[in-house]
Amino acid sequence: MTFYTNMDLNASPVPDDDEQQPYDDSVEVGYAQTEHVESAVATLRREREERRKRLKREQQDDGSRLHSQQIRNDYAPQPKRHSRIKEAPQGWLDCPAFGEPIDKIIPSKVPLDETFNESVPPGKRYSSKQLVNKQRKAGREIGLVIDLTNTTRYYSPAEWTKQGTKYAKIACKGRDAVPDNESVNKFVYEAMMFLDRQKQSKNPKYILVHCTHGHNRTGFMIIHYLMRTHVSCVAEAISIFAQRRPPGIYKRDYIEALYSFYHEVPDNMIIDTVPDSGLKRRYLAYDLMALGSVSKTRLPFSERWKMLEDEIIQPRNNEKGLERGAKSNPLYKYDMELFSVSDSSISEL
Repeated sequence: MTFYTNMDLNASPVPDDDEQQPYDDSVEVGYAQTEHVESAVATLRREREERRKRLKREQQDDGSRLHSQQIRNDYAPQPKRHSRIKEAPQGWLDCPAFGEPIDKIIPSKVPLDETFNESVPPGKRYSSKQLVNKQRKAGREIGLVIDLTNTTRYYSPAEWTKQGTKYAKIACKGRDAVPDNESVNKFVYEAMMFLDRQKQSKNPKYILVHCTHGHNRTGFMIIHYLMRTHVSCVAEAISIFAQRRPPGIYKRDYIEALYSFYHEVPDNMIIDTVPDSGLKRRYLAYDLMALGSVSKTRLPFSERWKMLEDEIIQPRNNEKGLERGAKSNPLYKYDMELFSVSDSSISEL
């Protein structure tokens, strides 16, 4: 026997947070005596639960796929980033690392950090650590580094400061630009103050000075220091630096600037006069190679210059003096020469 029941479903169960829609106003459901008939409310709840489980499974599957994809991406070979190789400055590889000390000032080329290793063969490398080790083997401890380069790409100043070495940057343009007076004054001040403090120390430390190659800017600064502390002649200071850091300063503009700054005319200067304008031109005679067909190249440099003064310059000056006082026509007219030899005294180097 079968019974039928009418149920009023106007009052639906309280919905969950994510269910806001009301159910149907009425649902007619029949129950058989021998089988269980699911109510409308139970059906809605079951379907809702199944939907939740399905959404949860889908979210878990999506998360697993995303995680798997991330793992694959993490372990997949990444394309290599090819950074530009840092090249050593032109001529740096074959340039001697450093020269001999000049009053506890060591001239040097710039040390390069490890970022240049790809372009510098192992036997040619010259880093700050290698520099310090080489100087220590020679019994010299570096206390101050003066950097004259016009860049910061060669190394970090921390390579010096972290080991307790003082670092001073005096940026100079280089190439054909002679260091300005302000830079020169700063260099001389730094060097003098440091070396003065070292006089009180039992183990005085050294100053290391470098530009790119350690010749022109470095030599220019050291010569200024010598002129203001020890030496009274530009030619002597130039010679001292050339002996300690061969070949010395090789740029003519730097040499001329030194003579001009100290108001000196090079002792080996040849001067000629332009006929039309009367202007005088100056040329450098660098050395005396032979005299009277006899080679003098094996004599010391100072002796060669002394011979040049005694055998050439002074006799010419004497003859010119006699020529001015002579009433008769001289055998040789010096005023007809296209050039003249300066009569300034020659200092022994």
